[in-house]
Amino acid sequence: MIRARQRRIKLLEEYKQALIHQAVTGQINVRTGQPYPAYKDSGLEWLGEVPEHWELKPLKRWVRLNASVLPDTTPADYEFRYIDIGMVGTGFLTREPQRLRFSNAPSRARRVLQMGDTIISTVRTYLKAVYYVDGFSEALVCSTGFAVLTPGPSTQPKYVSYLVQSNTFTDRVTAESVGTAYPAIAEGRLGSFYVFIPPLPEQTAIVEYLDTQTAKIDAAIAATRHAIEFLREYRERLVSDVVTGKVDVREVAAQLPEEPPEEESEWVDTEEMAEAETADEETSAETVFAEEVEI
Repeated sequence: MIRARQRRIKLLEEYKQALIHQAVTGQINVRTGQPYPAYKDSGLEWLGEVPEHWELKPLKRWVRLNASVLPDTTPADYEFRYIDIGMVGTGFLTREPQRLRFSNAPSRARRVLQMGDTIISTVRTYLKAVYYVDGFSEALVCSTGFAVLTPGPSTQPKYVSYLVQSNTFTDRVTAESVGTAYPAIAEGRLGSFYVFIPPLPEQTAIVEYLDTQTAKIDAAIAATRHAIEFLREYRERLVSDVVTGKVDVREVAAQLPEEPPEEESEWVDTEEMAEAETADEETSAETVFAEEVEI
């Protein structure tokens, strides 16, 4: 039961990424649910066609990169919340940023964040760590292992986040990274990537659509994770009761059907899963998501 739910989470996460990819690459018009009437060749093999009226430009000419840093003259007692690489997943924080003073902060704690910024990891890029800064009242600083993208006045801030967490963008970052054990990408190389930019009203529509759809998926994932935790706790309690003699399972065990041996690991290896993906994977994810929403 646990493995089945882990598989369900994997499918839901893939479905979420598919929705983001379709919206930010213009494969569908989120206001109609249909493709745009006309497309043009982007001139980039890895990007393909984009809606005819969308603009293409280098990332560094659309957003500001690493606009603000803490200087060495920062007062020793200056306090802030700090985000390191290990705290960020693709579109979310894995734990709360820690509160630090400048005097005891690591030397890499330098990039100052503002509301509406998006951060993307430039080291260990295989992690695809991306986060949209929203909802923090305290000063926030991140590691120099991130690039900070600050949107301009004619940009919907959260659209930047959705675009750079799409597989099209993160896969490109990974492919252009240098190094094996600790792959990284230079700020200049990242800034040279061409991105696809719809008019501002369409950016807003895409953000509203994705906020609504991904919230449903995230709720389904959270419910499934909660169910997994419940099953784990129940299993541990049951094992404890059996080994301490509180429960006599001999009669029940004799009536149970034989089961095939379990796999070596209970957790799914995502790299092996990716190699084994089939063409109907997205359809399966969509079905699972529909079931979760109904629940």
